[in-house]
Amino acid sequence: MKIDYLGHSEFIVQLRGDQGDVRIMNDVWLSSHAFGDFLTRNPILPENVAHSLPDIDGLFISHPHCDHFDPYTLVPLYKKQRPVLLLPETTAYLRPLLREYLNDPEILILHEGEKVRFRGVTLQGLNFINGYHTNEDDVMCLAISGSDEFAFFEGDTAVPDTEEAWEGLYKLAAAKKFQNRLYVAVRNELEALFLSYDGRDKAMRRRAMQQYRRRRDEEIQNDFEKFVDSGVPEIWSLPGMVRVLIGQGMILPPELEERALRLSAPFPLAEVVGQEKKAAARTGKKLTILPHKPGFFAEIESGRIIKEGRLPYLEKVLHHSVSYDSELILNRKQIHRPLRNERRNVQQQRTVMLDLLNGRYRPALAADLEEPLKKIIREAKGHTYVIEIKYGTAEDFQSIRYGIGFEDLDFVELDEERQKTTEPAESYWANDLEDHINGTQDMFSTTLHTFEEGRNIRLWNWLGLPFLNSDLIMKKMAVHFERAARGETVADWVLPLAAENLKID
Repeated sequence: MKIDYLGHSEFIVQLRGDQGDVRIMNDVWLSSHAFGDFLTRNPILPENVAHSLPDIDGLFISHPHCDHFDPYTLVPLYKKQRPVLLLPETTAYLRPLLREYLNDPEILILHEGEKVRFRGVTLQGLNFINGYHTNEDDVMCLAISGSDEFAFFEGDTAVPDTEEAWEGLYKLAAAKKFQNRLYVAVRNELEALFLSYDGRDKAMRRRAMQQYRRRRDEEIQNDFEKFVDSGVPEIWSLPGMVRVLIGQGMILPPELEERALRLSAPFPLAEVVGQEKKAAARTGKKLTILPHKPGFFAEIESGRIIKEGRLPYLEKVLHHSVSYDSELILNRKQIHRPLRNERRNVQQQRTVMLDLLNGRYRPALAADLEEPLKKIIREAKGHTYVIEIKYGTAEDFQSIRYGIGFEDLDFVELDEERQKTTEPAESYWANDLEDHINGTQDMFSTTLHTFEEGRNIRLWNWLGLPFLNSDLIMKKMAVHFERAARGETVADWVLPLAAENLKID
């Protein structure tokens, strides 16, 4: 078994199948920036990397977040080679875009739990069900069984802490006497990254980082001991098991603020690996745990690394040197203005916003049993839940407040007196919501702007649920497929907006 590390969550696994070796690539973000998060990839790969990759049999895309599903990588890749697209059923709605912009590639839809034969190996997609909504509800994990090798890609999610989930995974990994077993887990630690960037003073950040590390240490320990006394068989006890941690490939654009590099490694992957090794040793687990090394490959036999080296097609990789300087404070300003601070047609926007609130958001609130609409209204002042939308620019805007209560159960504009006296639970700029609807912004663009402190952001978070807003994902991906097809770059999308909105003293 061989794994090529491409950085962030992208890698290629080569394993033995019944018909010879099979190469499957996991996720596809190889361009320089993330168009949704407005972050820079680290490391940055050569500009023509999509033309340099080895021949791939299948390309698995776990979900349509921009750091896993990147039109700026897909368009040039499919001009050079045509691997079969392995697409989760939860993102099958993207097939028309993929067929249009990638010249009708072969697409294999993976259904939850269904075993599919593919070029001498068996594929099985797993899409776990949570008891609450997350922006990763559509993520699919992938299990691959070869002739004598097994691989499991966790995707950008975590296997639920249930006996059923882990027993099922054990059965997959133990189905044959596999010589090699590979488990790939994502550990981006983005929460730690932004705690590092946004610490307002050294003491506050130190406390926040201590709390974060303490919590992560407990989570890591729990990963290895959660079913010790339950009788559930341990996947980590299987022979030939190698656990690889990937991720941590996103940073603030150093092109705009080089000092951010000194705060971009608050909990580095090597340290996470060290903590996992300690936790495994404390619970008697004997397995190999490795960090993802972008630009390198590893060959695995019987749970051991027998060969490592640089990837010949990734010789010119730009590694930004990152560290954690606890003495540095960036003072990243929290900007309360629309990402695109420009005048638009307010009358048209008001129609769009009311349709958004009643046609899309109200049904979502009504269907949410975790935070029932009845409870939200009852807890609101005057039994009216109020959302404020600001029309215009930060320098010149009109604020309109909309309320929903038991009398109507529709969002309506409040009367003149209540416009002035009612405190909103949520507050947004119309431009940002309109951009979200049109596909030119997503929930992660808050890297560059933020919300008023103390306000709820239910609507924003709900718009960021891909599984429930597939039409918005279609619009967003269409915008970037069209740009990529015209030869435009993701850097030209990210950097001007980042330069305008990323304000650091």
